[in-house]
Amino acid sequence: MELGIHFIDFLPGDPARLAPTLAATAKAAEDAGATMFTMADHFFQMEAVGRAEDPFLEGYTSLGLLAGRTTSIALAMLVTGVTYRHPGLLAKTVATLDVLPQGRSMLGIGAAWYEREPYHGKHYQLAETLCVPQPIRRPPILIGGGGEKKTLRLVAQYADAWNSSDSESDVLKRKIEVLTRHCETTGRDVTQIRKTVGLFADPFADVAGYLKMLERYAEMGIEMVITGPVPGNPDPAGSVQRFGEELMPNVSEIC
Repeated sequence: MELGIHFIDFLPGDPARLAPTLAATAKAAEDAGATMFTMADHFFQMEAVGRAEDPFLEGYTSLGLLAGRTTSIALAMLVTGVTYRHPGLLAKTVATLDVLPQGRSMLGIGAAWYEREPYHGKHYQLAETLCVPQPIRRPPILIGGGGEKKTLRLVAQYADAWNSSDSESDVLKRKIEVLTRHCETTGRDVTQIRKTVGLFADPFADVAGYLKMLERYAEMGIEMVITGPVPGNPDPAGSVQRFGEELMPNVSEIC
C-alpha cells in the first residue's frame, strides 16, 4: 500500500512560520516513504477544519515552493476546483509544476463543491492552446469525487487515478462496483485506474484497527491511502515523521 500525505491546516499565528512548517512536513513525508504530497484547492479554510478567517495559502504557489524543497515525491492538488481557473492558465500552471521538479506533478481535478467559492458563467474559449515548455511527461490525471452518474463515468473515460473521500468500506466497495460498470461501458479495464482513498482518522488511536482497514482497502484494489496531520496538530512534520517510523513498515507490506 502506498502512502500519500495531505496538508490542509495552516496553523494560525506568525506568517513567517507557514513556509518552514509546510516544507518540513513535505520533507518528512518524502523521508517516510510517501509517494505523493497533496494540498487542498480552496481560497479560504473550510468550516469542517477551522474558520474561514484562518490562514490558508494558495495551493499551486505552495506546491511551487515544495518543488524546490523535495526531490522525489509527487506533488498535486487534492483536488483542483475545475471552475476556479481559466483552463489555459491551469494547463500552464500544471505544466510548469511538472517541468521544474523534473516530472513530479499530477493534475488532480474535481467539481468544486464548496458553496462559498462559487463560479458564475457558462463556458471558456481558448484562442491559442500554446504551452511551451511541455511537461517532462504528461501529468497523470487524478479525478476526485464519488458521484455515481457523472463523476465516476468521467473517471472511467479520462482518469489515470481516482480519489474517493468515502472511506467507509461498504460505501467504497459500491463506488468501485459502479466505476467498474462505467469502465465496461467505455471499454476500459478498471485495473488501469489507480485507486486512492482519503482516510483522515487518527491512525494512532487504534493502530490495529487502522491497519485492518488498509488491508480491506487492498482487497478491494485500493493502491494508496492518503492521510495527513489532524487539524490543529502543532507539529505536523513530527506527526508525519512518527507515521513513517511507527506505521510505514506495516503499511508498505500491505498488498
